[in-house]
Amino acid sequence: MATVDEASQNQARNIEQATGRSMDEWVALIKASGKERHGVILAWLKAELGFSHGNANLVAMFAWRVSITSDGDQLLVTMYS
Repeated sequence: MATVDEASQNQARNIEQATGRSMDEWVALIKASGKERHGVILAWLKAELGFSHGNANLVAMFAWRVSITSDGDQLLVTMYS
């Protein structure tokens, strides 16, 4: 049986294949939109881009994780410089 991480990776591959955009491209598009809150991103992906709820949720969570990691790294650099 697949783990949650394996299932999420499989879903991400399916999203990339279906949309023709990588997860990194989706993150860039979300950043360019100026949307930051999960619920706002989720609604936008569903209403404007035709995502299903599950796929929109995965992309929004992926974008949030990338944002938190990137911002967190910059915060650490700033704190310790």
